[in-house]
Amino acid sequence: MRYGFVFFLALLSAGCATKVYIGPGTGVSAESQLVLSRTLEDTLDRLTLGSFAKKRVLLRIFGSSQTVGIVPSHTLIWSLVAERLARSGAMLVDKNPDVLLNLSVAICGVDVVRRDFIPFYHHTNFRATVDVRLAAYDPLTMALVGKVQHARTSWCYREKYWFYIIGPYRSLWKEE
Repeated sequence: MRYGFVFFLALLSAGCATKVYIGPGTGVSAESQLVLSRTLEDTLDRLTLGSFAKKRVLLRIFGSSQTVGIVPSHTLIWSLVAERLARSGAMLVDKNPDVLLNLSVAICGVDVVRRDFIPFYHHTNFRATVDVRLAAYDPLTMALVGKVQHARTSWCYREKYWFYIIGPYRSLWKEE
């Protein structure tokens, strides 16, 4: 009976569901990209862009990075905002705009938390937060046109494993 119990415990602890992310050399995990893109889209959907219909818009993005050069998150944010502006009827230009649109990205990132209760339970939680401010200016006078818009959203993605081998059980939800 005792050997059967020891064998059962050894069998339960034999599996492994560990995910290891090591530095920027390995790239960004798919889970982080999933939750960040969902959060970006949800945050940008909260901005009202209908007032820029039939206007020539120069879009500039500021913030969200400590690196020099082209930042991938800026490129993604620019393309998502450009798509929404085009849908609302605005035209993006490089020169002679009717409106200068500045998007300040205060927060754009993912926290990853791993919790283990060996050998029974493991989960990894990915929490993305995006905080942006959108201001429109008259390009000649640099006077603020309308109100400054603010949007902030957080989404979480979690993978759970029981006994390190049964799973993953995935869930994605919006934090309020």
